[in-house]
Amino acid sequence: MTPEKENEILRAVIQDTFWMARRHANGRHTHAPATINMCLDTLESIGIEIEGDETLIQDGNSDMRKLDISS
Repeated sequence: MTPEKENEILRAVIQDTFWMARRHANGRHTHAPATINMCLDTLESIGIEIEGDETLIQDGNSDMRKLDISS
């Protein structure tokens, strides 16, 4: 497999599964929400776009993309 094809597959897998990790971390009072937000920033910095999730707003977050981090 070429590196380009591998990269394409990995990007698709990340895009297809990130929403589950974000929903799982939503509302937790651990390091998980901050880690998800940091990973989202990292992915976007290398050109991997992750769609917003309206469920986050319905759950009380102020943003469709990042999780609110409780103190």
